[in-house]
Amino acid sequence: MAKKIILLFYLVLALACANSKEKETQKGTITLQNDKTNTVVTNIGELLTEESRALVEGWKEYQILNKELNSYYNISTKEALFKAKDISTYAQELKDSIRIELLDRPDVKIRLNVFYNSALRLSDMETIRTIESDEVKVEIAKMLNSFSSINSKINNIVLQNNLEKELIDFKQ
Repeated sequence: MAKKIILLFYLVLALACANSKEKETQKGTITLQNDKTNTVVTNIGELLTEESRALVEGWKEYQILNKELNSYYNISTKEALFKAKDISTYAQELKDSIRIELLDRPDVKIRLNVFYNSALRLSDMETIRTIESDEVKVEIAKMLNSFSSINSKINNIVLQNNLEKELIDFKQ
């Protein structure tokens, strides 16, 4: 009799654990096809100063990408994944088209490569059938932060260039 009770106890325990694992699996994965209200709102990072905007005014690839990224500060995860391929294409064009001599430097190229890689990761997420929306949100934030670091670097280069000009004028 004691053996039957112990056997029954283990059987009930095994069934309870199996049901628990099924529930965890169902909760753990979110299909983005049904994700209509999950909006990503990200703080706007560093923007270009007036002098920096004047510097990149003729850089067509930067202007296109900047315009496209403005919608990423308030976007649904589904829409972000839908636009990710275009963003990665624009990022590659930006990386390959540094026309401004002042910005044709290794530190700018590194930031452009980081941004491009982040855009590619987001684009690759589109091919995953089931993915957690939190992962998409994190990648969007990384991509926007890397674009902000590009803006920051451009601002710093312009500021440094202005200070060097003032120093040369001061010495004369």
